[in-house]
Amino acid sequence: MYPSLCECTFVLDLIMRPGWNIPVSSMFLVMRRACLFGGLLAFWVLASSAVHAQSQTRAGSEADLLRRDEVQQELGLSETQKTQLSEVAAAGNPGREVFDPFLQRMKDEKDEAARTKIREEMQAAIVAAKEGVSGKALALLDSRQLKLLRTIYIREAGVRALSDARVSADLGLTDEQKKQLETLSAERREASAALGFNATEEQRAEFTKQWDDKYQAVLTAEQKAKWTEQAGPPAVAVAAVPGAVPAAGSPVVSGA
Repeated sequence: MYPSLCECTFVLDLIMRPGWNIPVSSMFLVMRRACLFGGLLAFWVLASSAVHAQSQTRAGSEADLLRRDEVQQELGLSETQKTQLSEVAAAGNPGREVFDPFLQRMKDEKDEAARTKIREEMQAAIVAAKEGVSGKALALLDSRQLKLLRTIYIREAGVRALSDARVSADLGLTDEQKKQLETLSAERREASAALGFNATEEQRAEFTKQWDDKYQAVLTAEQKAKWTEQAGPPAVAVAAVPGAVPAAGSPVVSGA
């Protein structure tokens, strides 16, 4: 059976915790269970998300969106493309050969600083594996689908998509701009926590606008223009029409 979400979270806690001192045998057991099965397993998704915690969003990455049926439908993927995506995902799933060497080194190592370095190396290996699969998956799309996927991604992630490696590369962000965005991301998380769950819709809308402006202030005029183009048209509230089908790429806002 697949490893449970609880087990995956437990393993991640072992890997990420600076003061890790729990017997490695438990980690070996769950990690091996996770790696024995095909597909994009929950462990890999969780691990990748943890590594990119500061830059990733609910949408994950553009390639992550391709796992969702509704996105595949909106992009108009052919059955051949869907099959190829599944094959890429299955072939790219990290196996024991990726994790076991790191786990064995952590088991044998007694120095905490050295363990931390091994954890960082393992995280980098996970990121590299995911990026390799993502590149292959995106290569299966045509230019129209790639453009629409970017719009869908920005629609879901908002300005936080600026922290995505592909998006920042397309916009030509400098290292200084990336650092500014990292700082803003940390500040936004703190502000969001302070806002809390009891904020009104008006407060949340104001919060979003405030931080959207701060993120976009980092961009040059040329970058802003390209960002606006990639984001597509803004959502427009319209009355729901029974049986109506929105055009591909159009944000959908249901009427009250």
